[in-house]
Amino acid sequence: MLIQRIWFFLRGYLVILVKGPHPEQFLNAAIGQGVRLWDIQRFGPDWLLCKVGAQGFKKLRPVFRKTRCQGRIKRRIGLTFGLRRITKRPVLFLGIVVCLAVGYILSGFVWFVEVEGLQQIEPDSFRTTLEGVGVRAGARREDLDRQAIENELLKQETLIAWVSLKVKGTVAVVQVVEKELPETIPQGVVNIIAAKDGLIQKILVLKGYAAVTEGDTVHKGDLLISANPPALFGGSNSSAYSGTLGIQAQGLVEARVWYESSETVPIVSTTWQPTGKKRTLWSFRIGNHQFNLGKKPNYAKSKTSRLVKEWLPCRNGKSFVEVIRNRYFEVVGTAVTRTKSEAAQVAATKAWQEIEKSITAKEGIRELARSQLISEEAQGAVTVTAILEAIEDIGVSAGTE
Repeated sequence: MLIQRIWFFLRGYLVILVKGPHPEQFLNAAIGQGVRLWDIQRFGPDWLLCKVGAQGFKKLRPVFRKTRCQGRIKRRIGLTFGLRRITKRPVLFLGIVVCLAVGYILSGFVWFVEVEGLQQIEPDSFRTTLEGVGVRAGARREDLDRQAIENELLKQETLIAWVSLKVKGTVAVVQVVEKELPETIPQGVVNIIAAKDGLIQKILVLKGYAAVTEGDTVHKGDLLISANPPALFGGSNSSAYSGTLGIQAQGLVEARVWYESSETVPIVSTTWQPTGKKRTLWSFRIGNHQFNLGKKPNYAKSKTSRLVKEWLPCRNGKSFVEVIRNRYFEVVGTAVTRTKSEAAQVAATKAWQEIEKSITAKEGIRELARSQLISEEAQGAVTVTAILEAIEDIGVSAGTE
């Protein structure tokens, strides 16, 4: 079936409208003449729509007369009719040939360069290096020697451990794996200080001297373990310690800490729902000039989604040509009334989510207790204050001059 449709498209076929007192007689007579009809659609008692090959339509003329039906051509479809229309318009035919030729020539060049995997290397600096080895917009694809370019990049960029160049159509994709640099060890005197407020629960000194004891209350930035003897940071028992200056303090300092977050949710709020109306506006930017096609819709309230396609990247990180699509969706506000318990539940969820975000090292924290306070505001809102009590290591290394 598919092969037959392709064959009819190559040779051309017609969409015809048949109208008469007995369309079924027309179908039977056409089949009797060996004419193939397909996609037959009947829209009334006296007319139907069907498709027939261009050669088969010539055989239907006596059938129309015999069955007293009228036939009218609605559409001509197929390669034959398309070529016939083009040959009648030589300028259009020449334009198509030129466009195909230009497209074929341009497909042999690289017009976009994408870089993946950069973290330590500056993107602008790396793009300059790529241009130096020949990977740039406008380079011919056949001139890009992948192996030679990859070896040259490894020589010029010392932070690269592996690099790959792939050309996909008119896009050159450079994938980079950077070297993992060893962690920088601070030099000189390095103390351990408090990263946050807390109540000391446990202290274990591996190197250095303890500046606090269990049960002490400390604030962010307070000294916990010193690299030098107590005499140098104000201790009273300096004669009890001995050691060398300039060491790096090491140890574990666990403290009881508290995380707190408050969220307020109104009892009556407004939610915005799309009405189904939308409009798409296109803009083009060439250099410093932007051209807008159409005007922004005058919706009372709307949400916007923006998509930017960049072409011909420049050295300053911007693209010379941009195609911008802005979609505007009309929305209408609906008042939503919650009960006090529902508003408190929403506020509590948001408060606990904020606390979860503020915890940086979740694997090293031991949760002790959770509590929350609910209060009602005069403006018709509910406020929930969430409090998390936990134990964690609050010590961080800090160098001194």
